[in-house]
Amino acid sequence: MKTGDIRSALPPTVKPHGNFSRNPNFIDVAILDWEMPEIDGVELCKMIKNLQRPNPVYVILLTGRDSQNDILCGFDAGADDYMTKPFNDDELRARVRVAKRLVTIQSSLSQSVEELKEALDMVEALQGSVPVCTSCLKIEGENGTWATLKTSVREAFDLRFTPEICPACAKAKQRVKEKPRN
Repeated sequence: MKTGDIRSALPPTVKPHGNFSRNPNFIDVAILDWEMPEIDGVELCKMIKNLQRPNPVYVILLTGRDSQNDILCGFDAGADDYMTKPFNDDELRARVRVAKRLVTIQSSLSQSVEELKEALDMVEALQGSVPVCTSCLKIEGENGTWATLKTSVREAFDLRFTPEICPACAKAKQRVKEKPRN
């Protein structure tokens, strides 16, 4: 599957509804039965797990099939949890709460990984060498263009430069401010 849209995993005869129709990425937890009209729950589970999404859908397979082979088949298809019928409503609600906690943790971890990747990119950019023309003293930016140091710093031309004021210049600025005007 190329898209994270769960609708792409559904056969054309199955029509989603509710929040699912408005925003297919709204679905973070799915409860599937093995035997559903028009689609096999285990096959749908496989299709959902193959979706390209930042965070996978947590799938609970709820079915009357209770043989060891069926349970293993459900987990092999990608189900994150498996319950057999008849089931206890309170147990199902508890398992959905666990699923929501895991989805929240996964989302938080994914966000942290993205932030770490951005930070690593920044560190790598800052660690690079800065080519300087020995003739005109222009600096080559990350995009391959050349500019003066003043332009590079003022326009954030190159992320390897951070604008600062050295102590000597800070003192000189302070002296200019304190100098009486005539």
